Amino acid sequence: MTAIYNMAKLDFYTTKSQNSMYLSLAMVLGLFALMGTSFTVLSITAAWFTALLSVNIFTIQEKNDLDRLYASLSLRLEHMVAGRYLFLYAGYFAALLLSILIGGASALWHQTPVRPEEIMTALCVSLLAFTLIAGVQLPVYFRLGYSRAKIWCLVPFLAVMLVVVLPAFSQRVLAAVTVISRHHSLLWTGCLAASLLILAVSLWASIICCRQRR
Repeated sequence: MTAIYNMAKLDFYTTKSQNSMYLSLAMVLGLFALMGTSFTVLSITAAWFTALLSVNIFTIQEKNDLDRLYASLSLRLEHMVAGRYLFLYAGYFAALLLSILIGGASALWHQTPVRPEEIMTALCVSLLAFTLIAGVQLPVYFRLGYSRAKIWCLVPFLAVMLVVVLPAFSQRVLAAVTVISRHHSLLWTGCLAASLLILAVSLWASIICCRQRR
């Protein structure tokens, strides 16, 4: 576990100069909050933004040939990959917390009630959205590198965006989403179970892809 943490810490210091990008996220979330945007949309925005930033570490890795550095460290390949996941999910949860705080402040400003089930739904849906994007991206980046994978990795972004906007263009989809959202326990359990399954498969695939690349 220490080796995984050390790898995550190395990734953090590698991208430390780019952490100011989270100020941009705060500004976007603040703008959406002023318009009365729901917790769910704010949380999905945080997930999408964090997934977009996650490619930075692969860009720096390729540009500065950090594979040689990783090879010189006493880290097993599995620990290196798991540390990368830990680093990305830590950034995601920080962004998620920021979205909840801004959403709460907006609710106080607009004098609207904050329902715990709404926040829980936002957390679960956001986690699933981030895991879907990152779960597809990471194995591809580990296998191909940033330059060759950047086009292919637009697919999960576009897929998640399509799912988010689809209810606005389809009454049937909107009706289905409305029915599902009424069953909170089922929705939460489904999102969490799907997120854990996707994460496990993605981590396993990333380890295999990274081993094949080496």
